[in-house]
Amino acid sequence: MTPDRLGHKHTLTIVDHATNYNRVYLLRNKSDAEGHLEDFVSEFERQYDTKVKMIRSDGGGEFSSTRLSRFLRNRGTLHQETEVGMSSSNGKAERFHRAVMDSVRAMLWASALPQRFWGDAVLYASYIRNYLPTRANADHASPIEALSGKRSSVSHILKFGSKWTSHIAHATKRSVKKRAEKGVVIGIDLKKKAYRVLIPRTKRVISTTHIQNIDRLDSRAVGRYMDAVDTDNTDTVEETHK
Repeated sequence: MTPDRLGHKHTLTIVDHATNYNRVYLLRNKSDAEGHLEDFVSEFERQYDTKVKMIRSDGGGEFSSTRLSRFLRNRGTLHQETEVGMSSSNGKAERFHRAVMDSVRAMLWASALPQRFWGDAVLYASYIRNYLPTRANADHASPIEALSGKRSSVSHILKFGSKWTSHIAHATKRSVKKRAEKGVVIGIDLKKKAYRVLIPRTKRVISTTHIQNIDRLDSRAVGRYMDAVDTDNTDTVEETHK
């Protein structure tokens, strides 16, 4: 896979079998996977007051280290590895990964962003899916609702590539002035509870809660949006931004 704008070449996809809640990590090297898996297990158990009883992974060497085995054994977590070359044995995660990558190709095409933004699109597509109703859960509950027991809202979800305008403070020698900036929404910053926005003028990505002059999506619109990117059969993405 062509590296994204930050040099990531691989993804680690984690799907909770019970609720279909997912988490995707971007990796520069496959060896980074075990550290992210350990972080996820620890965070998941603390945040949702639950216990990860078993992990099923493919037979790749990145999940066979002594360190990971010790980490899981100390927590009483079983580790099953599928046979090498038999990814269908871990079907739920494989199907989810394919669906996300289909969405990513269409999201990049619809936004006219370059291929190197595939990492941002992957993270945003996986985030959105946690908030959408799914037939895989009882009463079509969204994964985040099934996991937390609380109804989820999609009022904060914006289209990938949405045009954005805001006034950002810029310090000068004499004062602090606000200047209108234009940008493009490329995801959610979970640590800051903010949007990640690309500023073409500076070629920088910032995290901000200051969102103006942008169309928000209601629950039906979000569903239609994801349906559209799921069914889009675009195979190539042309790089139109330098």
